[in-house]
Amino acid sequence: MIMLAVALLATTSPPYKPLRLNQHQLDAVSDGCSTPRTWLRDVGGFIHIQPEPKARYDQIDCVLAKLKKRHAGYMGFEGNEAVK
Repeated sequence: MIMLAVALLATTSPPYKPLRLNQHQLDAVSDGCSTPRTWLRDVGGFIHIQPEPKARYDQIDCVLAKLKKRHAGYMGFEGNEAVK
């Protein structure tokens, strides 16, 4: 499910230069979606999203929607691979 969201975001690159969000702005997104602030980090101009393994889909969807609305640019998910 998360991989689908990443694929959709990757295929629709914005025709404008994305705004860079600082950590304070990322924290505001987290607060607005009732997610831990540790989920979103700015790493060298890229937004890293690391939700908990059992994160609710509606929370992840909220974060992605708010970031897309703010034209956040490129994002990468971390740690959502399941080891079997």
